[in-house]
Amino acid sequence: MQNWIEYKFGSGSSIRLAKGSYQKQCFIIESPTVRRYLWLDMNSEGKKICRQLNTISLLQQNNIPVPEVIEQGSLVLKNKKIEYILFSDLNGYSLGLVQDNIPKKQLNQLMFKMGSVLGSIHSIKVADKYGYMDNVIHEKWDHVLEVNLYLWLNSLSKYVNSLDLYHIEDYFQNKLTKLPVNRPVLVHGDYYPNNIIVSKNNDEWEIKGVIDFEWSLIGQAEYDFRVMEQFIFSNSEMRFLFYDGYKGHVSLNAISTYVLLYRLELLAISTMQLQKDAKELTKEVHSLLRSMQNSTTYN
Repeated sequence: MQNWIEYKFGSGSSIRLAKGSYQKQCFIIESPTVRRYLWLDMNSEGKKICRQLNTISLLQQNNIPVPEVIEQGSLVLKNKKIEYILFSDLNGYSLGLVQDNIPKKQLNQLMFKMGSVLGSIHSIKVADKYGYMDNVIHEKWDHVLEVNLYLWLNSLSKYVNSLDLYHIEDYFQNKLTKLPVNRPVLVHGDYYPNNIIVSKNNDEWEIKGVIDFEWSLIGQAEYDFRVMEQFIFSNSEMRFLFYDGYKGHVSLNAISTYVLLYRLELLAISTMQLQKDAKELTKEVHSLLRSMQNSTTYN
């Protein structure tokens, strides 16, 4: 890849994996004169390229700060053709990587602003259909959820006994029929601090933009709170400020269901990445079942 980098950006250019790129597909390119972000479609799923481009275009039209798409193309990496997008630099840092070094008061202010930005994203007018941003074709929101549920359960089926899978599927099928359905909104799909770029200006931290739209879709607003609820909101003050910044009305019961559905999604992803860890995976499934059985929130 280094030859390609020097061909595109000149000698002396370098490339390194971006911190926080858990799937090793986002890289930082630096030359003597410019800095760019390179996103590689490592799984050769053109649909994720399409999602990124469609979502960025829609956000730009509505004045949401996002990276500029400099170039889209393909390169050969290890004898395999890989599609890529080259992005501009937002001149900041991933909030998830620097939040431990930000004073509490300013971090709380950023949580409020994060909620406000999400509210702006959800206020964008979209078509009255549902689906990921490469395939917005579903008439009903639960059709999207049912397709995902099938895929996740199918991934787990090699490692988890059929009775556990039956209980999980039955539980979620029941829950999907009870979820409130309001107007469709643009859903980021992976909204949490790692995908928020911030910078410091005169001792104040501000949001420079939002990144990473490979999971973006048209769906329900509550779906976009599941990552924050799963990983960030053990701090109740942050939670309050985030929702206060968001301002829109959401169903907390629906969010709770989406959090459990997200846990199932994470388990399914783990089976693909860590196929030898079936024993630990089974423990996680049982933990998920206990959460569903013991929680009063989801009744």
